[in-house]
Amino acid sequence: MEATSYSCIESGLPASGYVVDNNILTTTEATDTPLVLAVVEDLFFGTKIADAAKRAGGKIIFATTPEAMWQRIQSKPALVVFDLTFDRMQPLDVLRTMQADSQYEGLKTLGFLPHVREDLKRAAVEAGCGTVLPRSAFSLRMNEVLQQALQTDVHPDD
Repeated sequence: MEATSYSCIESGLPASGYVVDNNILTTTEATDTPLVLAVVEDLFFGTKIADAAKRAGGKIIFATTPEAMWQRIQSKPALVVFDLTFDRMQPLDVLRTMQADSQYEGLKTLGFLPHVREDLKRAAVEAGCGTVLPRSAFSLRMNEVLQQALQTDVHPDD
């Protein structure tokens, strides 16, 4: 097995199975394990996403700064999960940039948001987000959604 290293998340809450040393998040899992990049502000919800990704056969990395996010997107994760209300990360601008650049073609994206934010949902879809779900629906169906996203090319229904 080949080790893979990623910069450590700023929260200090790596998913189990990872070792943090000198701010590097390292795993000894095979490099063909699907990678989920979570761009989330709520670290408790992030832990829930990490657990679901692990159950789906993936591994998780987090980004809480724009620099870390772009660095991790370059690694071509199997799925990028955006908290669409994480304003500091400017998720709509990121999605537009990714949509306009062919190097990100085929990269799966999922965004979640409060169910009352229909305006944000429309904007995310227009910006190129592959799947947009209310946070409550994503929370209820998280295992299914991540399993589907990591195992197939089919996106879960909106």
